[in-house]
Amino acid sequence: MSNSTPYYYEPNGDVAVNGKTYTKEEYVKKFGRWYNFSAAMAINNEDVELDYPHRGICPKGWHVPSNKEWHTMASFVYNSTNPDYKSLECSPSISDKGYACIVMALADSTDWKFSANNATGLSLLPAGYYEREYSAIGKGTYLWSATPASPNKV
Repeated sequence: MSNSTPYYYEPNGDVAVNGKTYTKEEYVKKFGRWYNFSAAMAINNEDVELDYPHRGICPKGWHVPSNKEWHTMASFVYNSTNPDYKSLECSPSISDKGYACIVMALADSTDWKFSANNATGLSLLPAGYYEREYSAIGKGTYLWSATPASPNKV
């Protein structure tokens, strides 16, 4: 399947996430599907100029964040004086840029193997990702950016 062909992936059957088993239907309802870039951006070919903000498959009134927006949010969380964001123990061995604090403040407080507090309310779930095979289910997740690898082109 080409990256330019919109496509999404679903589990083939039951999925175990940190000791709990979900049926395919339960998993998709809770964690969602894995989308390739073209599907996430709701485009049909590689030679498309993206508009910003780019809605993609997001509901009306929402958009797929750009790299700049993701970095702005991460900086806000990391530099915040909000005690809920700073109440987390962040291991410098994980990252010298404080990514552990950011992830814990963005992650839902359930289903992860680490202690998250979801201080931001974003409620990220450990859905894993699909890259020729299912990976990191229960351990991590990938988030899309509307910023293409090549400026203005997908």
